[in-house]
Amino acid sequence: MSDVLTEMHKVDGMLAVLQSQGRAGNDSVQQCMYLSVLQDFKITQAEFDSSLVWYAKNPKRFEAVYVQVDRNLEQWKQDVESSKFSKDSVIFNTITLWQKNFVITAKDSTSYDSLNFEIKNTMLVPYDIYTLHFLQQIEKNSTANSPKTVLKINYADGKNDSVVIASYADGLTRRINIRLKANKLERINSINADLFVTDSTNKNLRVTFDSIQLLRTYNILAQDSLQRKTNQLPFNQQKNELPPFFQRKTPKE
Repeated sequence: MSDVLTEMHKVDGMLAVLQSQGRAGNDSVQQCMYLSVLQDFKITQAEFDSSLVWYAKNPKRFEAVYVQVDRNLEQWKQDVESSKFSKDSVIFNTITLWQKNFVITAKDSTSYDSLNFEIKNTMLVPYDIYTLHFLQQIEKNSTANSPKTVLKINYADGKNDSVVIASYADGLTRRINIRLKANKLERINSINADLFVTDSTNKNLRVTFDSIQLLRTYNILAQDSLQRKTNQLPFNQQKNELPPFFQRKTPKE
């Protein structure tokens, strides 16, 4: 429990700094940051809440937990202040930006818009890695023409990075994982996904999605530096690639 609360308080601190800079995002984004901590420890919100209730009824045990939390945070502070994390240090964290855990079904072209979403968040910076997970099933023998999924990073200069994954109308349920890295040293306006793209107008076409989740993986220690770099760029910035330092280390898949 002390490790979970330690990470929760780190999120508190991160959000406090971001809020002071006006870039903490909306409530749903902030909630996802806390949920990502629970996911890292493989516990649910209900389990966490139940634990808090139990500890509230056992204050001496709760006090002992917070003694350890204080020690953990103090050690983290000392590590940072003593430059234990050098300029070459890379500490990656992954949070959930957007998710839907229920089934979404589209039956014709007029309902495809329900399968699209866009994330606008000023916390997004270059070098972030976005991973889109979902389950997909397209009804067998549907006449969908070249069905596909598109994940796109939209930059302030009007350009974008994108990845396109083909889909198959064979009735099989597939788990899809799409990974895209923000490679341009440029402000990010938004991340958007078109879960199902086809030029078919078949009225009998049926496509189903479930457990949709967009994750953001980022280097904790590089965030302030990258934010400063992007803030210094003019809005018509055409400059392209990240500096070598930020290119050379990426988390293993």
